[in-house]
This record gives sequence, structure tokens and C-alpha cells, in this order.
Amino acid sequence: MSNQRLPLATPDFDTIKESLKDYLSTQPELRDYDFEGSVLSVVLDTLAYNSHMNAFYLNMVGNENFLSTAVKRSSVVNNAKDLGYSPRTAVSARAKLDLQFTPDGTPANAITIPKGFVFGSAAGSKVYIFNVIDDCVANYDSVAGKYTIKGLPIYEGRRFTHTYSVGPNGVTDPTLGGCVIPNIGVDSTSMKVFVNVPSAGAEFVQYKQYDKTLVVGNTSRVYFTKENENELTTVTFGDGILGFKPPAGSTVRIEYIVSSGSEGNGIRVFQAGQVIPGVTLTSLTCTQTASGGIERESVSSIKFNAVNSFESMGRGVTEDDYAFLTKSVYPSAKSVIAWGGQRNDPPANGKVFISVQPSSGTVIDDEDKAAIEEYLIKAGVVTVTPEIVDPDYVFVDTTTAFTYSATASTILAGELETAIKNTIIAYNDANLNSFKSMLRYSNLLTAIDSTDNGIVSNITTYTLAKRFYAKPGVSVFGELKFSNKIAVGSVKSSTFTYGTFTSCSFKSGVGSNLNIVNTVGGIDTIIVSKAGTIDYDTGNITINPMKTGAANMSYFDDMLQSPYIRITATPVESNVSSNHNQIVTIENISANGRSV
Repeated sequence: MSNQRLPLATPDFDTIKESLKDYLSTQPELRDYDFEGSVLSVVLDTLAYNSHMNAFYLNMVGNENFLSTAVKRSSVVNNAKDLGYSPRTAVSARAKLDLQFTPDGTPANAITIPKGFVFGSAAGSKVYIFNVIDDCVANYDSVAGKYTIKGLPIYEGRRFTHTYSVGPNGVTDPTLGGCVIPNIGVDSTSMKVFVNVPSAGAEFVQYKQYDKTLVVGNTSRVYFTKENENELTTVTFGDGILGFKPPAGSTVRIEYIVSSGSEGNGIRVFQAGQVIPGVTLTSLTCTQTASGGIERESVSSIKFNAVNSFESMGRGVTEDDYAFLTKSVYPSAKSVIAWGGQRNDPPANGKVFISVQPSSGTVIDDEDKAAIEEYLIKAGVVTVTPEIVDPDYVFVDTTTAFTYSATASTILAGELETAIKNTIIAYNDANLNSFKSMLRYSNLLTAIDSTDNGIVSNITTYTLAKRFYAKPGVSVFGELKFSNKIAVGSVKSSTFTYGTFTSCSFKSGVGSNLNIVNTVGGIDTIIVSKAGTIDYDTGNITINPMKTGAANMSYFDDMLQSPYIRITATPVESNVSSNHNQIVTIENISANGRSV
């Protein structure tokens, strides 16, 4: 009896072909047929290949329809769109400058640094361009005889302007197909969109980028951004119900920057690329190193954030909601943590605290903090006040003494030291330098031992360090939290000037006292016997009001443009933990080996 059904086989080529042969061999007409020695074998190969390719294609198409299994970026973006999530674009690095100009002749009352004015900076073999994106006016100071601009923000990247004409509903209608920006790497956070409607003459009105905190009606001048199937940024407008719809005949002007992402971070030396008629630039000072630059959102990040965005629905209720919303409004964040005021030390009911670790540098500036807080107030619970606090870094200095077998290792001692340092750096990148991180001693030792087969053993010790920012001549005080039990008598610091003494430092005193001592010829003389207090059990150090001098401040934070005193202590426990907004990160590494 013939088999009337073709069995459902697995989709690989060989199995499909064998299934076809088994099916055909049961048919009376082909019962004794030699499938391998005839032209029918070629036909079976073709059928099996076609079936295999169709199965593969349908499997891939099926995968691309779901966010968790999609591989192509365009598919991931489209699936995220269904959850109301728009992927983050690239973000330009931003720096701030102080400028001074002197008039070439009779001074005008004011000068304008126009948008589009550029500054250049060379990093290696590459030149980076930074742009002014808003007109900035400087008034003339007749007493000083100059024009002064403080804190001028400049943005890295190439600046472009495109115009589009709005036609009737159809392909050219920006409310439907949108205005496609023909560049990849667009920074939508610094983008500016202007629309001129026919009834307004030559006037262009600036539109605001839509976010979920805005109340939008049919007259709201807002625009929307999305990423299309070609990975290009598209700008669309309202439909006359959700947002104002520009009528036919309107003109759209889009000013934007194509960013180099994180490549622009860390730049602090600039030169003006243009001149302003009638004045001469006499002073240019970078007051904030370029930071915040980041590449466009990756596929894996889109998958993760789209789900979290859908869960929060653009509203701040839980701690995780506030953390996610902060990331959405400040995309240059490397990590964010939020905690309720009831869990704060000391407690602060009615507040939620948020700490942001930037992708470059150590803290975000006051302007960004204010923008985040403003957004969270709109998105959060009415009775809860958000407050942005800086990350609190606990720096770790490691010292590794290792033994190795020269016969078992394939590299030299000096190369082993470098390899161990790289291992510790990799451990720091993978396990530390973020919120909720913990240095686990046994894991670090294991990682070091695994660096090379020739390493026999290692003894790694470390000290903890905090930064006490002290501008010369300014009275400062504060509390430093190691948040780990520290050894009695182990507190000391880098040197600074205090009064007429030029070799001063902090050192542990009797009991819980923190002293300021002056060291000459290896001998310490106590200058201030109670400059602060030390709680060795909690690791908290309180420093009383003090002024430092202008010399011997050997540590300087380029990002904050401030000198600091580095205070160190030895932990009692092997593991180093963090609390709330604290970040444990390895800063200095030393490794020395001996052969056995």
C-alpha cells in the first residue's frame, strides 16, 4: 500500500532529501527505482534545496518579527516602536569655554558670537570641530575694556542645515513620510527644527521635540524623531490632532550636528576657527573638558531599554522608573541609580535621590542636573521631589607581589607585570566602576593567577582613597565616606600648603582625631591636632573648615577644574563594598614578580 502522506522532516538538506526518497519509494510506480543512479536524484536535490531555503527564510522572517529574537537593526527598531520606544541617537561631546575679546577700534555696545561659529582641536592625527549652536551676546565692559563670555557651550561634530518643502498629503508630506536626514550619526539632542508657514511671511518658528511629559494638542508646535529602515533619522510633525500639522507650502529648516560620539570626549585644548569683525580674541580658557559624547544606541541596548520603557510608561513611580527616565533624558549616562528618601542617610521623606555616572569624567555639570530634575518633576509623582546627587567614588590602589616559574611561562617578567596590570584593568571594567559594585578579593586573586600558566601565586593588597576638593585660599570642609571599616592609624594624605607650612598632610591622630602635620626630613610636626574626626568602624572622615595654600596641591581634576587632596586608608576586610551612590573603582595598579 502506498504512503499517501509526505512526512514532516527537520529542515536540513539531507533529511529533507531522504524523506522525499522514502516517500517516493513507497509509490507503486517507483518501488524498484534507483534514485541515486538516475536523473531523478538531481530533481530530489533541487526539491530538497528549495525546501531547505524556504524553511531557513521563514525561520529568519519569524525571528525578525519579535524583539527578543530579531537580529537586523531595522527589525529591532520597528519592534521597539510597537512598545512606544524610540532608540537614542548619537550624542555630541560638549565643552564649555570662557572667552575675552578686545575691540580693534571704537568699541560697540555688544558683540555676537553667531551660531555656526567653530572651534578646532587636534587629537593625534585627527582634527575635531566644535560648534556654537545658539547666538551668544557679550556686552562691552568699559572698565575692563573688553568683552567677556563665560561658560559658552560648544558641541563636537559637523554642522548641517537642510530645508524641506511641505506638499499636499503624499510622498513629500513631512507629517507622513517625514523629513529624512541624509546622514548617520545625527545628534537629536542638539537638533533644532524651524517651520515657516505661508501665512507667516518670512518668520520661522522653532518647534520643540516631543517627549512624554508634554501636554500636546492640535496647536502644539512639536516634532517627532524616529529611525527609519535605512538607519537614518526622520523628523515628522503632528497630524492636526496630536500636534500642529504644517500646511502645504510650509518650509521646514533642520539644523543638526553629525557627531563623532565618544571620540570627542576628553578634549580641552581649542583654537578659534573663525574671527569676529571688529574684535580680537585675547583669551580662551576651557572651563569644562569635552564630555558626554556617545555613539548611537546599540541593538542589545534597544532590546533592553524598549521593555523597560514600556514597563515605566514614561512615568516615575518606582525607583527603577526614575533610574530609567534619567537615562532617557540624559543618554550619556554610563549608569544610573535611584533610591527613595526613606532609605537615605539621613532619611529624607518625600524625596527620591538619583545619581548619574557619566560615560566620561566623574560627574555631570549643574546645567545637566537641572534639566534632569525638571524632566523628572513632570514625569514623577506630585508629592515626590527628585534630587540629583553626584556619584561618590571609592578609589582603590592595588599592589600585587607574585611569584612565577620561568620555565612554565612563555613571556618575560616585565611582560608578566604588564599582563597582570591588564588583568586587573579588565576585572575593574567587568565588575567595578559602576553603581552597586563590590570588589571581591578571592575573585581578583583568581583572575590574577589565571593571567599566565607560569604564575605560581600572588599576594595582592590594596588601600582605599577619597578625593577632598580644596581650592587654595577657600575655606572648605566636608565628610568623606569610605563605607568600609578601616584600620586604626592608617589614614594619611597627599601634601598641601597650610598657612606658612608647605609640606603638610592629613594623618591619623590619637583616638578618633585627624591631624594636620608638617613633614620635614621625615619628622612629623603636628600643626592642627583636631582638624577632623575619624570613625574607623564606618570609614567616615569628617574634616573641619580649613584653607589650603596655593602650592603643593599635586592632584588636579581636569573635568571639575579643581585641585584636590588625596586621602588614603587601609581597609580591614578583604572585600570592598559600596552604598547607594558610591562607585568602587581601581585607580592605581602596581605589580612586581620574582622567579621561583
